[in-house]
Amino acid sequence: MSNLIVESLHEAQLGLTALLENAVALSSIEQAACLLVKTLKESGQVFSCGNGGSMCDAMHFAEELSGRYRLDRRALAASSISDVAH
Repeated sequence: MSNLIVESLHEAQLGLTALLENAVALSSIEQAACLLVKTLKESGQVFSCGNGGSMCDAMHFAEELSGRYRLDRRALAASSISDVAH
């Protein structure tokens, strides 16, 4: 069992290393972050969506924005588009 855990953690480490070395991916993440910040600063709202497990990720993302997360701050305008029937 411990080998499986170590292998899984090593796989995650390799994925993060590959991401950190991918300038195009990092630039895309930065562009997305800038768009989110701009949207919220202009009183816009962030919508997230997904299918299956990604729907849960979308809901969690919206909750992190609309909740307090790490700081005591105002809630940010965010909603997830989720309908479990689809």
